[in-house]
Amino acid sequence: MTEGKKKRIQLTLSPEAAKYAHPKAPLEMRRMAARGALPLEAADLVHGLFVLAHDPDTDVSITARKSL
Repeated sequence: MTEGKKKRIQLTLSPEAAKYAHPKAPLEMRRMAARGALPLEAADLVHGLFVLAHDPDTDVSITARKSL
């Protein structure tokens, strides 16, 4: 990887995780998901938290990173 360039990761979420982690999902739903407070399988939860760790809302992204 060259200096200054970030590597992009392509991740496909399950439909269950996507409804909580999608950037257009309601903010409260994304906040709840960032805390890990969702009835999801472990792999779906980790994938969702990874996506939320890059959420445009700072509180969501910080909370998701702490939850990971």
